[in-house]
Amino acid sequence: MEVKDKPYFQSTSILNEGYGLIPKKITRDKLLSLEAKAIYAYLASFAGSNGSCFPGKELMLAELATTERRFNKNIKQLKEHGYIRVYKRRKGNRNDSNLYELIMDTREIKVAREEYDTSQIDNGQFDSSQLDSNQINPPNNK
Repeated sequence: MEVKDKPYFQSTSILNEGYGLIPKKITRDKLLSLEAKAIYAYLASFAGSNGSCFPGKELMLAELATTERRFNKNIKQLKEHGYIRVYKRRKGNRNDSNLYELIMDTREIKVAREEYDTSQIDNGQFDSSQLDSNQINPPNNK
C-alpha cells in the first residue's frame, strides 16, 4: 500500500466531512456524564474557529440517537459546569436553532462553576465539592 503525502485528506478519509477539536479537560472531567461529553464533541465538530455553532435540535437528537429529555439534561450539565453557553435565535417571528458557544477560557468556566455551586447551596441542594472520587454525577434534586 502506497502512502500519500497527506493521507488524512484523501477522498476516502473520514475527515473530509469535517472535524473539530475537543479539549482533554472535557474528556477528563468526572463531573460530566458520558452523554454530556458526547454532545460537547458533537458541537465541537460543527464549531468554527470562533467556537460557536448552531445545529438544529432535531438533527442532534437523531444523529446522537438520544431523547429530548436526556439531551436537555446533558446540555444543562454542560451549561452549569461552564463549558457552553446557549443563545436562543429567532428568524423573524419564529424560533430558529440555538447558537451554542463553546467556552475556552478556564476563568469563565471557573466563574460558571462557582455560580452553580453557590446556587446549589443557596437552594439547599447538593454541593459538587461534596463529591467523593467514586461519584461521577451529583444528584439532580430539581
